[in-house]
Amino acid sequence: LLNTESTTEKTTFLRPKVDVSQRIKVWNGLKVGVRAEREDNRKESLDIQSDTLSFRGFRFDILSAYIETENDKDFGFGIEGRRRYDYAPVQNEFETSTVADEVLLRGQWNHKRVSKLKWNFNYRTLSVRDTVLTNQEEQETYLGRLEHSLNLWKGAIKSTTRYEIGSGQEPELEFVYQQVNAGEGQYTWFDRNLDSIPQLDEFELAVFQDQADYVRVATVTDRYIRSNSVQFTNNFALNPKAVWFKEKKGIKSVISKFALQSNIRINRKVRQNGDVSQWNPFETSVPDSSLVTLSSVYRATLFFNRSHPKYDARIGLNNARNRNVLTTGFEARRNDERFIAGRWNMTKKWTISAKVSQGRSASDSEVFNNRDYDLDFIQLEPQLAYQPSPTFRVVGSYKYKNGKNRIGTEEELVLNDANVEVTFNQSSATSIRAKVSLVNVAFTGIADSSVGFSLLEGLQNGRNLLWNIRFDKRLSKSLLLSINYEGRKTGINPIIHVGRASIRADF
Repeated sequence: LLNTESTTEKTTFLRPKVDVSQRIKVWNGLKVGVRAEREDNRKESLDIQSDTLSFRGFRFDILSAYIETENDKDFGFGIEGRRRYDYAPVQNEFETSTVADEVLLRGQWNHKRVSKLKWNFNYRTLSVRDTVLTNQEEQETYLGRLEHSLNLWKGAIKSTTRYEIGSGQEPELEFVYQQVNAGEGQYTWFDRNLDSIPQLDEFELAVFQDQADYVRVATVTDRYIRSNSVQFTNNFALNPKAVWFKEKKGIKSVISKFALQSNIRINRKVRQNGDVSQWNPFETSVPDSSLVTLSSVYRATLFFNRSHPKYDARIGLNNARNRNVLTTGFEARRNDERFIAGRWNMTKKWTISAKVSQGRSASDSEVFNNRDYDLDFIQLEPQLAYQPSPTFRVVGSYKYKNGKNRIGTEEELVLNDANVEVTFNQSSATSIRAKVSLVNVAFTGIADSSVGFSLLEGLQNGRNLLWNIRFDKRLSKSLLLSINYEGRKTGINPIIHVGRASIRADF
């Protein structure tokens, strides 16, 4: 209880809490109880002409009953029913504005350190008693989470899964681009229609940092959407070597050389009045009339001889999709990739590696059709490394890329990139790295279009030369000096030089 008084205002703050429970000898122990809680925050003006409560005051009461387990690490649960009354000041008293009823479920189940399951669910209904005292609407909301972890076969099989659901209000978003100092943003502006006025469809992610002079800012409108959300995440790893690491011959020895790792993540929000299941995260074909936002990522890689000192190989796929419904209509992006990669340490000093990938990249905009593209690409990246000592390393690499747009004017790119990188580490305190790239580009299409920018990645038709040098010096245990110089000559454009210097302090 707290009372205060000044020359203009008198306040009273009261917060009592009561919890009464009884233990019952069932299983390893149950507890049954009731709780009560109040918060009363009154603010009264001392003005003779005013004897009413301030609108800044409030009050609420919470009553609940519960039952929960005690002293059980393997299995436990809790159930609670709760009612909350909220009050608003009316003249010199508080009047009931809303009443909320909640049901809360929580628990866990652990099985021999192999499987762990946790759950938490909350369901809530809100009733409005006086529409004059509040602008809230009557609604039903829920929020839940289910987590499961699995560790089998002495750690050879590991899995972590999370499933979440929820409901609420989602504000409609729109994006604007704001100019910042060069190098401090993420986007660059192309005046495609030459009107000197930035348009929403004229911004692209900057490839070179010195061109990044715009940031994209999400602004919240005054329009809200009632939405249901569902999220699903799973990480899975299979590593037979954890069990069969001693096997030298036979089928077990062969299988132990393989390992699998995968990751899936889905995040979806739909309108509550839409004809879409709010519980099923794998229902991703959602009509735009029901969709708020959808993003999904799936990655899987199969390894052979993973981390072997002599050689290894891997094959995998990556899939990422994103779709948003904005005030300007929907925007969708998609990236698919399949790859094969390998490494061979020919000697202690020489290492050769290579990667071949093939995939698809697409963009679709409801309003800005000039941003639509659907690219097929294939890419080859061999690499040769020479490291005669721990302090010196030279890497020569080559990249071939062919990409073609399947819609519109069918833009096409053929890229040949040869580069050399030298790294010198005198000690843990000094590091020098230099890289030179010669890139030859053969491109057909409009270079400053959205699809052209996606294919060229900041380069120009013809010969491109890029180089950079980075110097890092640790001045003391907490101070690090970094000096970076970059240069490029893209196509017929003039040479551009960029220099940066920074000092970082670690505390």
